[in-house]
Amino acid sequence: MVGIYQIRNTANNHIYIGSSNNTEKRWKNHLASLRNDHHDSAYLQNAWNKYGESNFVCELLEEVPESELFVVEQRYLDERKPEYNVSLYATAPMRGRHHTKENKLKLAEYGKIHMTKEKIEKMHKALWKDHIYKTKRTKEEKSKIYSDAAKKRWADPKYREKHSGYVRTDKHRKDASDRSKKMWKAGCAFEYDGTSRRGQNAKHTIEQIKEIRRLHEEGLTARQLAERTGDTYRTIRSILYDNWKWV
Repeated sequence: MVGIYQIRNTANNHIYIGSSNNTEKRWKNHLASLRNDHHDSAYLQNAWNKYGESNFVCELLEEVPESELFVVEQRYLDERKPEYNVSLYATAPMRGRHHTKENKLKLAEYGKIHMTKEKIEKMHKALWKDHIYKTKRTKEEKSKIYSDAAKKRWADPKYREKHSGYVRTDKHRKDASDRSKKMWKAGCAFEYDGTSRRGQNAKHTIEQIKEIRRLHEEGLTARQLAERTGDTYRTIRSILYDNWKWV
């Protein structure tokens, strides 16, 4: 259901207001974050921890067209001044979130104690170890790195014994090719069935993916898009930067 919703604390009637094109799914996402103690709103999370899940309800305030979500949400934020929202700006939900001076001092002290030069260097090495393509190397240099790594693996007798028993025959290759063709005809190429879906288990159509990317290009952040679509933040990040690159 598309509309504006509120999460209300029945013990004191304090509220959190949001909008989504799928309010039921968005409420489930809120529940998952609150139950795991990592909700984006520290105010709501602290209240949840204090009063308990039984004192919170999610209520639909108004059904509105998707194109008017932010406008109507801003009206509710202005009128009701929700206690649990970090920001009172519909298009900038993280606006107004700042560290206190005490928190800044604590973070600085923690960094001095724990983030030693050796630890930082170790983190950098681990970070870049498996991301060869992020470095400025030529195609030949990258190929040599992977080739040397493969030779090193096959030099290990245990690895060789484990993997040398399987040989791809012409039948294996043909079966794999047929499976791939069948998959694309089933959904990956929308001109075959008109569904415009990536596959049978895909959650979004190609049009939805393009719309999410268009809104992102217009200035909406990944968290704003998650609020609007009812998806998780990780799903939106995946759509924007990892998966669906072929669209």
